[in-house]
Amino acid sequence: MFGDELKRWRLARRLSQEALSDLAQVSTRHLSCLERNIAWPSESMVLKLSRALELPLRERNSMLGVAGYAQRWHDNGEEIPTGLMPVVDRILATQAVPAYALNGKFTVLRANPLGWTMLKMLTPDAEPGMNVAEVFLSDGAHRTLILDYPAAGRGFLARLRAEAAGQGPNSPLRPIIQAAERDPIFAASEDGPASADPVLPLTIDMMGTETRWLTVLLSFGTPQDAMVEQLTIEQMLPADDATEAFLKAIAQPN
Repeated sequence: MFGDELKRWRLARRLSQEALSDLAQVSTRHLSCLERNIAWPSESMVLKLSRALELPLRERNSMLGVAGYAQRWHDNGEEIPTGLMPVVDRILATQAVPAYALNGKFTVLRANPLGWTMLKMLTPDAEPGMNVAEVFLSDGAHRTLILDYPAAGRGFLARLRAEAAGQGPNSPLRPIIQAAERDPIFAASEDGPASADPVLPLTIDMMGTETRWLTVLLSFGTPQDAMVEQLTIEQMLPADDATEAFLKAIAQPN
């Protein structure tokens, strides 16, 4: 019921009833009645509480549905909306660095040629639909190629925790995180905060050359589609002149 979902989200956001009441400008008494399913919310109340809880658009749709109201935001599942696909392809095509389009599960939906080249160097069987979070945190040959692993793995896991916290209790990233936390190599980060730097440095052995990269995630501002809200473009930027020279060499082979 709505009250159960509301309480679950409030606790997930680590808010007291008083704190949420202040954020939403709702009386604590009324909020308590909503959580106990004694009172039923209006549509505007659902939206007000969803904003106060900073729910993703997909979860706002879900809260509206639980309360008996129609969805407000289009949801294309895990695929890029047809109308946005040419834009994403254009963005990727204009990048002079490896770049990928990822959904909220960290599944690779699209990539530019340099992106596929980079992925296949690390994971030879890379293909559309691969989950970079599962692959990056798994035990594979890429761990020996990433010269600053496990530090990079712990940094990526922190990024994943932050993403999952934003997505909420139903985040599809949680099973990936839980599997990684059973790996002793990540034990040092298990009790750390669910936060991460926006830039993740990587040092990778690429065909015998030590290369240094900065990975950056770019998102779409003010989305009106639940899927687009979680759509990101990941770029791998050369961190030094030697890596930039290496990138130019693989981009324009003799």
